[in-house]
Amino acid sequence: MTFLRFSAAVITALMLISRPASAANFSITSNSTTAQTLGTGAGQTGSVSSEVSLTVSSTAIAVTISGNNATLTNDGTISQTGTGRVIRDNIGVTNSVTNNGSGANFAAHMRT
Repeated sequence: MTFLRFSAAVITALMLISRPASAANFSITSNSTTAQTLGTGAGQTGSVSSEVSLTVSSTAIAVTISGNNATLTNDGTISQTGTGRVIRDNIGVTNSVTNNGSGANFAAHMRT
């Protein structure tokens, strides 16, 4: 009986440790170096505010899009300073929209 309890406890602990982080809507209002994901939930939105930057390095992808109908709005700067990508849809999502700046904001950039 002790073996079964121990095994169940170990399996539960391993499941909690190996569970992937969930992705959700995001709004970046101050400079950030944390890669973002618009996940598998349909219709998620992400934004980078004016005069704010999302800057990642190495092989990280600045914004990964893995859900249908996602919208990314960049009014600041999204930058990848290493070898990764600025934005990546690696599963073929449908109806994603990327807005880079606006008619009133010509300062928005996406850079690699």
